Amino acid sequence: MVRIASHKLMSRKNATLREIVDLLKSAIPAAQKKDARFKFSFVFQEMNGTWKRKEVGTVHSTRKAREDFQELQELRFFIGDIVDVCIQTD
Repeated sequence: MVRIASHKLMSRKNATLREIVDLLKSAIPAAQKKDARFKFSFVFQEMNGTWKRKEVGTVHSTRKAREDFQELQELRFFIGDIVDVCIQTD
């Protein structure tokens, strides 16, 4: 079964992907599973008005990796962009 949920959170541009995962884990019970993977994308509007989605990283619930500590601004996040997080569990 696929469930779609929307959660709004406020953050800062120097937040890391791991910090966002920790916030999501505190708010979403399914995100607390040990096998959870969090796939991050930015959704933004281009100058011509079209919307674009760019994958920026994957964070595992329990395994730490270099990618976990990338900041939103390092990944070229701009004010007004949407951070889309897909939570996958096995």
